[in-house]
Amino acid sequence: MEQFKAQQPQREAMEKQMRDQAEQIRKQMEPLVQKMRALGEKQGDLGRLQGELGRQQGLLGIQQRDASREADVKMQSLIDRAMKDGKAHPVR
Repeated sequence: MEQFKAQQPQREAMEKQMRDQAEQIRKQMEPLVQKMRALGEKQGDLGRLQGELGRQQGLLGIQQRDASREADVKMQSLIDRAMKDGKAHPVR
């Protein structure tokens, strides 16, 4: 028991040293943590923008598909009319 009591100051000194080191590490990491938070916020903003862009690209794809179908129908109508009127002939 006396040996335990004799080592008490050493243990307390080591505990204080460990607390001091932990605090020093925390202080060093704080700017990095803040930068990581800021980066996370920017990534969140970018994710939202990319989501909106994806939605708009989807709508554009639908519009392009519809325009292509309409152009195909009109072109086929022109070809059919030209062939009917004798202005166009099938390629042989």
